[in-house]
Amino acid sequence: MTTTADHLKPLLWEPKNLIRAVEAAGVTLFSWNVDSDALAMDDRAYDLWGIPRNTDVKFEDLSAHIHPADRDRVRAAFNARRLRGIVRQTSAARYFRAVRPLDRRP
Repeated sequence: MTTTADHLKPLLWEPKNLIRAVEAAGVTLFSWNVDSDALAMDDRAYDLWGIPRNTDVKFEDLSAHIHPADRDRVRAAFNARRLRGIVRQTSAARYFRAVRPLDRRP
């Protein structure tokens, strides 16, 4: 059987491969419900933000951990998305720094 790039493309989207890619990259994943303001986060996100796992989290809970120089811009971008019902990520909210106590680093 000949292996081609097109033949391998479906493998990219298999859940186990996506999980491996996220773990290798060291990123976190979260989903934000615009209507309820609830966030669903993976374990790495809880660790990054210094929040106990399985805690109910809302955007305002996380905004306390956003770098002060980024906080107003990110909060404005998230609020604008909430008001307009936009779920696509915008560059204004995509990049920001998180701040947490040094003793809580994973």
